[in-house]
Formats: sequence, C-alpha cells, structure tokens
Amino acid sequence: MSGITGVAVALVLASCGTSTALQMAPTAYLAAATRTTLARSTADVTLSGSIDTGGRTVEMTGTGTADFSTNAVTMDMSTQLGPGRTFEIRELLVDGTMYVGMVIDGQSLKQATGRDWIRLSVPIACASAGGASSDPVDQLRLLAAKGGSVSSLGTSVIGGRRVQGFSYAPSRQQALARLDTIASKCGLTPAQQATARTAFQAGHLPSSKVWFSTDQLLRRMQMVMSMPSSAGGTPTDENVTMDFSNYGAQVDITPPASSDVMSEQQFQAFANAQGGGTSPTTNG
Repeated sequence: MSGITGVAVALVLASCGTSTALQMAPTAYLAAATRTTLARSTADVTLSGSIDTGGRTVEMTGTGTADFSTNAVTMDMSTQLGPGRTFEIRELLVDGTMYVGMVIDGQSLKQATGRDWIRLSVPIACASAGGASSDPVDQLRLLAAKGGSVSSLGTSVIGGRRVQGFSYAPSRQQALARLDTIASKCGLTPAQQATARTAFQAGHLPSSKVWFSTDQLLRRMQMVMSMPSSAGGTPTDENVTMDFSNYGAQVDITPPASSDVMSEQQFQAFANAQGGGTSPTTNG
C-alpha cells in the first residue's frame, strides 16, 4: 500500500469514527449517547476536582463504581486538610440514601465510634435539587432529558480514544421545575420551598462538559457548580471531573449492615462530646 493510499484510508476511517456525532444535532446526539451509556448499566469512575470556599481551595481525588440500573454509587475519595494532615471519605449512595465513612489523620470512623458509616438524614434527592449534584447517575439522567443549551466542543482524544465533546447547561426554567419537583418529594413546606428557590436563583446554573467515544459511551464528565451559602456569605464553587471506563462489569452495591451504621444525629452528639461540632453534610 502506497503512502498516499494509507493516508487516504486513515482519513476515511477517522471520518467514519465521528460521523454519527457530525450527522446529528448536538442536542439529539447528547440525548442518544446518554441513553446508550445508561443502557450499559455499570461503569468504573475516576474522580478529580476541587472545592473553593472563601478563597480556600481543597483538591480531591477518588475512584468508585456507578450502577445506572439501580441509581447506586460508591466512591472512595481523599484530600489534604493541611500540612501533614489527610482526610479520606467513603460515600455510598444506595436506595436513595447516602452513607458516609471517613478516616482523618489515619483514624477511622470505626476506631472512633465503633461504626463504619454515618447515614445522612437528608434524602440524596433533596441534596441534589436543581441539578447541583456530583452524583454521576443523577447527572446522566438529567442529560438524557432533552432541554437546556447544548453546543459541540469538537473532537479530541481521551485515554487513547477519539471522543466528541459537548457543553451542556439546563435552562433556568428546567432547573427550577426540577427543584420544585424534588422539594415536593422531600416534603418541604411552601416557605422552605420559596427559600430554596431564592437560594438557587442567587447561584449560577450548574453546567457540564461531556465527551463520548465513537460507540456513544460517556468517557469524561466535567461539572461546574456554584452555590450560595445559607447565610448569604461566600458561595461554594465546585469543579469535578469524572472519567468512565470498564462498562458493563458485574457490581454489587448494597446498603451496609445496620450494626455498622450510626445516624447523623448520633454522630453529631459524639462530635459535640469530643469538643467538635462538624456535620458530614458540610463537606460535600
């Protein structure tokens, strides 16, 4: 095969690899590729990102698994609290409930309290109101629903795979409607719902960038969120990137044994007795 022929064949193959994305409108392709991804049921997730509050930035990394068919996620993450100080957190989302475990400076929650997990009192659906959620399953289902603003980012390469990128932001109307639906399911009073809407409107709409390989599987998701503080102070900015791989593998994400779980109120009482007062919900 001549060099010219080889180049021609390579160009044809490359164009075929991205033809589906080029032939479909960005909104239609994004919805179709997201449905294809969800149909594969499971994926491994690698996470990196940062949280910025009042000029203080905390970097984090992690790995985990998502089960799209059962809306379950497990993540192990770590960060630095300061010079020589480490913080590891385990998150388990299953059956609509979030469980959190942690290791601070080498001491685990089990060593401190006799339990491995804290069960958060607020249902995860309430915590992810308006689309401001780093739960990949929640974000994928939001992407699968047509609506909002979608634009192409062009092609690039991630992990040796050619990918097509898109940016996505829900419309304010779509985000507020979703917020109202979730607030209703969570039993918020009209006054609480109005407060939630005001706080949400004071922040920026969450936005995402996603990259799909030629088989229409999600390979990377980047989410940027900004939420105002409840007291009207400095907002919290979160920037999270998740890479997806190993689709369709067998996973088993189940709730922890009740004997290994303490309530958030029990943990708060323990923390107060030790002279602290930090709730796990303030860190995520």
